[in-house]
Amino acid sequence: MMLRDLKHLLERNDELSESDFKSAANALLTRQFLYLADERPHYRLITDHFEYFHALFDALGWQLYLDQDFGYVGVLPGDEETYLRLDLTETLFLFIARLAFEEGVEARQTQDGKVHLSAADLLERYSVLTHRESPKKSDYIGLLKRFQRHGLLRLGDDDAATGLPRIALLPALRQVAGDHCLERLEAHLNKAGQANDIDSSEAGEP
Repeated sequence: MMLRDLKHLLERNDELSESDFKSAANALLTRQFLYLADERPHYRLITDHFEYFHALFDALGWQLYLDQDFGYVGVLPGDEETYLRLDLTETLFLFIARLAFEEGVEARQTQDGKVHLSAADLLERYSVLTHRESPKKSDYIGLLKRFQRHGLLRLGDDDAATGLPRIALLPALRQVAGDHCLERLEAHLNKAGQANDIDSSEAGEP
């Protein structure tokens, strides 16, 4: 079925080849998210033939997404809950990055759909909001690099004062950390805040 559909597409588009479609599909599976600004040929091919790629990835157990407002296309497995298999620290950072992205969008502080901030700022948000100890620098950088591989952010140059990089938060955060994630983050932060209040109260008792 898929081979027949591809054959029909190629017959109607002499300038395209089978390798073009394979290259675009492989790029999307490898990176999870492709952006118009950075991957124009692959992005255009997938969006121009969206029904074909949607059926292709559906057959593989993946869901294809398109956000024309922010100019990206992405794939996630049907079971999004197991997508990244994050530990608690990584999960909290993912949620907080999504929250920071939304705050930047609401404040109209986006550039080409990206929200820019420092890794030091994101780390401070984590400490303040979760009341948890900050991870080691090497672990934190490893976490950020993992998010970068999945198309959720981009790392820039290191800040001389903090030794941590600048970050560009990408709109795919909305897809991976959906609105249900923000609800879970809020519940966790409320619980953490209550525990912190109890500890403070007990510490102040005679």
